[in-house]
Amino acid sequence: MTNFLKKLFFIIFIAVSIGVFLFILKNTDDVAKNVNEKVIPEIKNITTNVEERIKSAPPLRAIKEAISKTELTINGVIQFTNDARTNDRKKILEENQLLDLAAQSKVNDMFEKQYFEHVGPDGRDVSDWTHDAGYEYISIGENLALGNFEGDKDLVDAWLASPGHRENILNSGFTEIGVAVKEGFYESKKTWLAVQVFGRPASDCAKPSDDKKEQIESNEKKLDNIQIQINSKRQEIENSSRKWGASYNELVKEYNNLVNEYNSILDDLRILIDTYNTEVNTFNTCIKS
Repeated sequence: MTNFLKKLFFIIFIAVSIGVFLFILKNTDDVAKNVNEKVIPEIKNITTNVEERIKSAPPLRAIKEAISKTELTINGVIQFTNDARTNDRKKILEENQLLDLAAQSKVNDMFEKQYFEHVGPDGRDVSDWTHDAGYEYISIGENLALGNFEGDKDLVDAWLASPGHRENILNSGFTEIGVAVKEGFYESKKTWLAVQVFGRPASDCAKPSDDKKEQIESNEKKLDNIQIQINSKRQEIENSSRKWGASYNELVKEYNNLVNEYNSILDDLRILIDTYNTEVNTFNTCIKS
């Protein structure tokens, strides 16, 4: 082989080598460029909360001497309560046996422990009594009365004369009622204790899905874990001494796969959060209506 041919082959070899190198470098740059173009949006926090309401007026104590043959009844108290609501153009309350049970438990507890307050010595209040009875609510209220009343109407009229108790009786947000009346000894005197428990059942307004909330929390944890992997892979790429070649391209590919997975979960999460927040807003609007 002549020197000329040797030189020619050498020149061709060098040219091909440079071409291959430039091709690899170009492709590597393109892949690396994809890394820098990936943008990971921030996740918005859920800011809406489910609200529950309890309304109670200070207990009503009637200063009256014992009246002979006075009798208070559950049916009578409910009837005169609904008469007052009808006169005020409010819907009548439906008697609920679970609320009756909660009211009866409250009356028994007050006589047994000798107190006359919305909150007992052990810290229990109307929410505990309704919970024990199995009544799930959006809002509840409680009226208490102690004294010797002339009858059911006299008792309800006494509540109506008190602004806080009247507000509970005429509250359009309540749809159900439970009542308990009991005669016994309080502070060594024979007297009556009466309890009204008002409620609006949880079934009136659809609560936000617990499953959705759990799924949101699960996806947020997944994103946190993937973010850690992304940061680690990015650091590995930045620390690589050779920013080209098959091994480098594999790192970049793994990084971009993680970012794609992150963004896919994030897109689903955004939709889930929007749906959940809509449910919360609808629920809160419902309970305020």
